[in-house]
Amino acid sequence: MKKYDALLILPGSLKDEALDSALKAVENEVTKLRGRVVDSRRVGTRTFSRPLGKLDSGHYVRMALELEPKAVAALHGRLKLNENVFRAQIVVAQKKKVAAVPAERKEEGVGNGKS
Repeated sequence: MKKYDALLILPGSLKDEALDSALKAVENEVTKLRGRVVDSRRVGTRTFSRPLGKLDSGHYVRMALELEPKAVAALHGRLKLNENVFRAQIVVAQKKKVAAVPAERKEEGVGNGKS
């Protein structure tokens, strides 16, 4: 299985209970495709800069998924059919790299807060 990051926008008009059930429905779609939701995090509700369709705001949710590469297109298609998912973007998860400052640069004062 490969790791993916998904960003979902759900209608801002959804209340807490409806939002929870919509997210549960998304998780069920992932498990139907033999995947797994590793992490789900609500980013918050944001107002769009201009109305999109009939919506003026949305709940943003980030999900970390483990899924077979062949199942990503199927998941995206299923999310398009879900009326509670306004937009969905699924991308391959990037490994986080920590940039190390070379030792000789640290001695010069770079990277240690001294300038």
